[in-house]
Amino acid sequence: MVKSNARAQAVVILQRTLYHQQSLVELRSIIKAQSEAAFIQSLCYGVLRYYWQLAEITQRLIKKIPKEKEVYLLILVGLFDLIYMQTPSYAAVSEAVIATKYLKKVYAKNLVNAVLRNFDRNRETLIAKANETEESLVNHPQWLIDLIKQSWPHFWQAILQANNEQAPMSLRINQQKITRDDYLQLLEKENILGTKDLCSLQGIILIKAQEVQALPGFDKGYFFVQDGAAQLAANLLPAKKEMKVLDACAAPGGKTSHLLECEPTLQLTAIDCNKERVERIYENLKRLQLTAKIITADILNIESWWGGGQYDRILIDAPCSSTGVIRRHPDIKHLRKPGDIKELAKTQLLILKKLWPLLKVEGLLLYATCSILPEENYKVIEEFLAKEQSAKEILIQATWGHACSVGRQILPGESNMDGFYYCLLQKIASK
Repeated sequence: MVKSNARAQAVVILQRTLYHQQSLVELRSIIKAQSEAAFIQSLCYGVLRYYWQLAEITQRLIKKIPKEKEVYLLILVGLFDLIYMQTPSYAAVSEAVIATKYLKKVYAKNLVNAVLRNFDRNRETLIAKANETEESLVNHPQWLIDLIKQSWPHFWQAILQANNEQAPMSLRINQQKITRDDYLQLLEKENILGTKDLCSLQGIILIKAQEVQALPGFDKGYFFVQDGAAQLAANLLPAKKEMKVLDACAAPGGKTSHLLECEPTLQLTAIDCNKERVERIYENLKRLQLTAKIITADILNIESWWGGGQYDRILIDAPCSSTGVIRRHPDIKHLRKPGDIKELAKTQLLILKKLWPLLKVEGLLLYATCSILPEENYKVIEEFLAKEQSAKEILIQATWGHACSVGRQILPGESNMDGFYYCLLQKIASK
């Protein structure tokens, strides 16, 4: 990692994301200058969010793109700084030039200086010309633009626009500790403004994002940071006292903890295959003072974790393309590839088929994804229902989202929520 320089550190992180397929979440820990962590994160998220426009502008400014990826990415960082960060022009250019030293690319300082100054002199024309291409205008890869158009012909423009907006910070209030109204009063005493999430019974949307650990009651487990759409799961899967519940693909424990907040007596098993993310489940449940049986295992290898006995409730938060949470994770636009969708759909259907026998007759299974693509959502459920005679859909009655052939779909930004899909199934006795 380079020595402490915000723009140089942003370049290193961007290089790992764009060329080595590492997510921004994984890379947060390598930031050296913690005092500038928020600024570095803004640069990284911004460049990934507006990458196609920045790349198009760069191509119009340079006849030959630099072979050194660090130099190319530093130019993108400089352009983002000039266009979106409201940094004074002289400062943005000067800081980018200084960053060449920290990246050990001093030979490129004149190039970086010339490119950024040239842009600054002709910014309006260059932006307008760049936006003549669709990828640059909406800042998504063409394959994803086409897929969203095909999936949501009447909403695709709103989806792409929402994906490029910064999502609000949402909290789920731990009803075992404090009421939502009382927590709003705590926030007001700290001069922090928040409003009730109208779609979630326990949700609060903060007007301005805050440092999580500085919020009142963090150590006491008063809240969990979670988007309003994800908060719907626990209320869609009603569980009664001492019911046996399985939360599949459970990390980092947001829905696990919410189910337990709604009914602490549940015999809940939370499973995930990622050891590091499973640690997050332990940490979150400890802070919220909740208890569950936590297992690190491949959910499809049932023999390795199942101790026998069927479940009253099963939550499948299926691995997916995450196309509904791009506004929170713009690196998804770069990490996801066209061929992923078909393979994910196969995995999703397989998980459904494998876990269905573990559900009791009259039991409920909630299928959820943070995808907006039909191939991962209602088409998976349609295929499952066509072959599984013991399964029937329980219609979700709600004011949020869009009714699909089966289940409901929330699109990004609607009611201040991320894109999510839900379908509730019940097992019926075989004829």
